[in-house]
Amino acid sequence: IAGAYVGDRGSPLSSSAQLVASVTDTLVENNMRRNMRDALPVIVICSLAYGLLSWFMPPISPHTDLAEQLGGAFALTPATLVPALVVIFGPTFKIRARYIFLCSTLTAIVLATTLQGIPPVKALHGILWGYEIHGTDSLARLFAGGGICSMAAPIIIVLLSASTIEILIRSAFLTRAERGIALLFPHLGAYLTNAVVSLAASAIACNQTLAILFTAKIQQKFYRTPREKTAFAQMISNTAVLLPVLIP
Repeated sequence: IAGAYVGDRGSPLSSSAQLVASVTDTLVENNMRRNMRDALPVIVICSLAYGLLSWFMPPISPHTDLAEQLGGAFALTPATLVPALVVIFGPTFKIRARYIFLCSTLTAIVLATTLQGIPPVKALHGILWGYEIHGTDSLARLFAGGGICSMAAPIIIVLLSASTIEILIRSAFLTRAERGIALLFPHLGAYLTNAVVSLAASAIACNQTLAILFTAKIQQKFYRTPREKTAFAQMISNTAVLLPVLIP
């Protein structure tokens, strides 16, 4: 779970990072660098803590021949790392996330059809419905699911969340909320005010997507310049993205 949050903040393909950039009118690439800078102390502390725990209490895991199974099912060569390397190093060259995603996908299709010998039709089917290996072993379970169609539910959640926000705007709820937030700013400051709003939104919505949208819409009038919007996106990444996990 800790590793998932690192990717959630540092990957250009992170859905929450893309959503934050969209609602704050900022670039996800710039937000990523600031997010990882904020997360670096936590990553170091957690790495040391997990390292010490593993040293004194080694995890006991069942023996598995997963590496051998992968080697038997696929042609594992250094070239198979190219799609992942595109995602990892793309932001270093300030390439937009959409182009990183496209290049990684196209590279994977080329490798699948040439190196792995997968028919182009099957490769495209895997993009839509997910790639599957028939069988009952651990490798078959590992590759079950995925594909664009598996993202239907999150897409519907985002659409419904945006519709909910629009209903609240038309009901003047946000106007009253903005007045209350304006009173908090002088006493708590921008970051703590953002944390309070994010926690309240998380408790009401019980959903990360809604929490991000609520927090952004309610406070967006207070952040107008590009510099203010960048700081706002950073605050949302440190509050609304993380706080929903604390709600029972």
